[in-house]
Amino acid sequence: MHYPSVGPAPHLIITHSRFYQKTIGQMEKLSFKDAAIIDHAYCKDACKNEANQCLNDGYPNPKRCWQCRCPDGYGGAYCESIENNWNCVDESDRELEADWQTRTLKPLLKCDDGSATIKCRCHWIIKAL
Repeated sequence: MHYPSVGPAPHLIITHSRFYQKTIGQMEKLSFKDAAIIDHAYCKDACKNEANQCLNDGYPNPKRCWQCRCPDGYGGAYCESIENNWNCVDESDRELEADWQTRTLKPLLKCDDGSATIKCRCHWIIKAL
């Protein structure tokens, strides 16, 4: 967790790879990548005798090697599926293939539990051709 990449100055922090420039600045919790780096630095031997069955850049949980830690947006025992979000009303069409057509996502979301406003999350996977 650190300051965002932009602020009063155009770029407060410049990442080594331009592809990561918009991934920094998480203020709520450790990002998946930050947690993975810490786990690999301090717990790299915890699951060395276990085969990594985790998919989509997931990795074995150092405290429970039979469980996977999945990147945001992925879920399932082996990070093989889209994370299940109860507020995504329409479960279909959450896996899309990228093409040259412009598309607009119009999600059906249920973001109020009747008593208080809650955080609303829904994930899509967009696959490259």
